[in-house]
Amino acid sequence: MGEPQSADEENQPRRIVPREFERRPLTVGGTLMDARGGRWRGELTDLSQSGCHVRLETQDQLKVGQIFGVRFATLESIAARVAWSKGGEVGMRFDTPLHVSVVDFLAKRHACPKRADVTLQSFGDRGGLRT
Repeated sequence: MGEPQSADEENQPRRIVPREFERRPLTVGGTLMDARGGRWRGELTDLSQSGCHVRLETQDQLKVGQIFGVRFATLESIAARVAWSKGGEVGMRFDTPLHVSVVDFLAKRHACPKRADVTLQSFGDRGGLRT
């Protein structure tokens, strides 16, 4: 991961790069920690062996290439670099890929509910549509 992008580079169309590993949707709280003790809390919304997507609680713009420790679920801190950052959303690339069994376990344990189930349940809670 290189230097932060210039304004001209940011306005260029994004180059599509094939994914090395499958992304798995999940929902789990996490924390990004920098070397100076700064902390950013957020929610991981997908995970692969090579990285994750984090929706921060703030709208902070983190610098591409910046190194963090990513901590979530029951895992120890994982070294990762910012691959992209925009409006409180961050793509992190792990320095060392996770084992596929770790990703499978976490994706199952913290699976996102199906959107239709959430919608139907919320109507049922209000006395409307019953599930």
